[in-house]
Amino acid sequence: MFINKNYRKYCAIAACLVPVLIAGTASATTNTPHELKITGEVIGNPCEVTLPAAVSYGNFNNAQIGRDTTQPPSNMQPIEIYFRKCTEKQKATISFVGTAGAYNQHVFANTATDNPATNAAIGFWGYDQEGNWDYIDANTGETISFDASGSGTDGTRRIMLVTGVVRDDPGMVSPGNVSADVSVKINYL
Repeated sequence: MFINKNYRKYCAIAACLVPVLIAGTASATTNTPHELKITGEVIGNPCEVTLPAAVSYGNFNNAQIGRDTTQPPSNMQPIEIYFRKCTEKQKATISFVGTAGAYNQHVFANTATDNPATNAAIGFWGYDQEGNWDYIDANTGETISFDASGSGTDGTRRIMLVTGVVRDDPGMVSPGNVSADVSVKINYL
């Protein structure tokens, strides 16, 4: 049988290239890991918040006490909550948590221990989108939603609320002290 000299030469070259091609293909599919370091910092609050530590109603009589929660009573006191240095386009909600009234679960109970006024309760109101008073339900998770990033030159946003004494049930309120421990809960969205 006659074999061409070039044939042997081509077979020898092919035999040498096959392992190179296989090795090249194998190294192309082998992944080399690359390290990626990720860092960051979780901050406690995206805003600085300032609100009063206490509110005093002073002295008032039954005529100044709200009959219900449809609008603030005449004994209302302002509560201003300021949000400063918020992150851009920061959204937030405010809700109130405390002991609910004995009769009306939508108000906060009078928790005074020294000569408490009976049938007295505490309510909170804010403004709705149309600029009308809106009662903030006690302990229901009802919130006031707003853009905390502010519109002033210093980025401050002021939320104006009021609080006042209302009747827990439709009867009269007896003379005595009024007190409530209410937590203001701020949830950043």
